[in-house]
Amino acid sequence: MPVSASSAGRFLVVLACLCGPPARADGADGAAAVDDDAGLLADFELGTFRVDSASPRGKRLGVGLELGWPTAATAKLMLRPDQAVRASVGAFSGLVLSEPSFSLSVDWLYHPFTIARAPGWTLHTHVGVGAALVVLPAPGQRTTIPSALYHRSPTQLWTGLRAPLGVDLAFNDVPVDVVFDVVPTMLTFPGIGVGFGASLGARWWW
Repeated sequence: MPVSASSAGRFLVVLACLCGPPARADGADGAAAVDDDAGLLADFELGTFRVDSASPRGKRLGVGLELGWPTAATAKLMLRPDQAVRASVGAFSGLVLSEPSFSLSVDWLYHPFTIARAPGWTLHTHVGVGAALVVLPAPGQRTTIPSALYHRSPTQLWTGLRAPLGVDLAFNDVPVDVVFDVVPTMLTFPGIGVGFGASLGARWWW
C-alpha cells in the first residue's frame, strides 16, 4: 500500500515527540522544585566558623548533669559569646578511676570555632584550663597513671590542674545543649601524678 509523503512526515513528527528529551519545567512548579533541592543541600554546613554564641539561643546560664569521670552536677556561665566559666560538684575523678570520691572543679573555657551548623543546632569546640579538688574516703590510695601510693589520714585531700577539651551541641529550638568532655588532669598535691577523665552531659539554659 503506498504511503504519501504527508503521512510519512506526520509519522516522523510524532516519533520525534515520543523519543525526544522530556520538556524542562520552566514554570513556577519547576523553579520551586529546584529551590527545594538546593535548600536541603544548604541546610547543613561543615567547616570552621566564627562563634556567634556558644550557648543555646544566646542564653547566659546553663545547669545540668554530667556522667562519667566525674559524675556531677554542673553549671556554666557565659562571660562572652566565646568564653565561659564552668563549675562541677559530684563524685568520681580521673585521678583515681576505680574508687569513689568527692570532686569539685572550676574551669575557664574558650570556644575557638564552630565546626558544624544547621537551622536546628550548632556544634562548637571548647578548650580550657581549671583546677580540681578531690577527697578520697580511704587513707591510702593510688593514682591511675602512674600507680603511686599516697597516704593521708583519716581522708585524702588531693588537688590537681585540669585541661578540658571537647564539643558542645547547642540546640536552637530548645534551650538545651549536650556536652562531651575529655579532661587530662595533673595531680599537684600530695604528690605528682596524672589522670584522665571523660564525661557526657546535658544542660538547660536560662
